Amino acid sequence: MAQLADAYGLKNPPTVAVVREVTPDEFAQVQADCMTQFGFPQDASGGYSVPNDQAEALHLAIYKCTAMFPTAAKYSVPLDEQQLELVYDYYVNTLVPCLKAHGSPVDQPPSKQTFLGTIGTADEYSPYASVTGDESQLQALQDACPALPPTDELYGDG
Repeated sequence: MAQLADAYGLKNPPTVAVVREVTPDEFAQVQADCMTQFGFPQDASGGYSVPNDQAEALHLAIYKCTAMFPTAAKYSVPLDEQQLELVYDYYVNTLVPCLKAHGSPVDQPPSKQTFLGTIGTADEYSPYASVTGDESQLQALQDACPALPPTDELYGDG
């Protein structure tokens, strides 16, 4: 939270009680709902447009909402080998076929061993690496073909 306060130039950020931890899947909606309660509904682009004299209040609201509804810490640690194998299987069996069905060029996935061996390197495989399009096309594709398996499967939340 200190980094967020620094990024927004908040000199004495308030202490904010955590309401509950959220998953990555729900963060955007929870954040948007919280921001609306603070008087900052999202604009048509999904962002926040305010006059300059409201920027500090907007930044404080973002800080408070992030503090009230933080993403649970388990989602920010590196995936373990079992989770990475699940990601690989999702890529091969779900994501790559979905991208192809939507007309996107996709590089052939490497072997599971190569995939696991290149995690965190410049050679790490991503089915989305060769996908192109404008922002709305990419968003529609990501909505249809999520980049990762569902959070409850990946983290055993279900």
